[in-house]
Amino acid sequence: MQVAHVSTVLVWAISLASILCMLLRPRRIAEAYWACGGGTLLILTRLIPLPQAAHAVFEGLDVYLFLTGMMILAELAREEGVFDSFAPTLYVSRHPLESGGGELIDQNSGADLVNSIATLARPA
Repeated sequence: MQVAHVSTVLVWAISLASILCMLLRPRRIAEAYWACGGGTLLILTRLIPLPQAAHAVFEGLDVYLFLTGMMILAELAREEGVFDSFAPTLYVSRHPLESGGGELIDQNSGADLVNSIATLARPA
């Protein structure tokens, strides 16, 4: 096998291992550590040059700032109780006599989703 092929396989292996660890979260380690660890490992093994990695981070800066802003907005909304007012409308009673009350919306039920959105859209 040529050196170029080995380095390509290693880049793919480290990237896939990082993604799997992010998804599976072994030892309950946060996703960010696995992503940063994979990127750091690619740089330390010189599979990706540092200037190229820095350029990639710089190119995605607007996305990172947008996501950070969205997380801040979501946290502020949670603290102010915005989501608490929506939670009761997400319960749908399909069979109130059989189930003894409302149940969470089934992920595959489009009608329940439409009903919940209509409920949220109704004027108070």
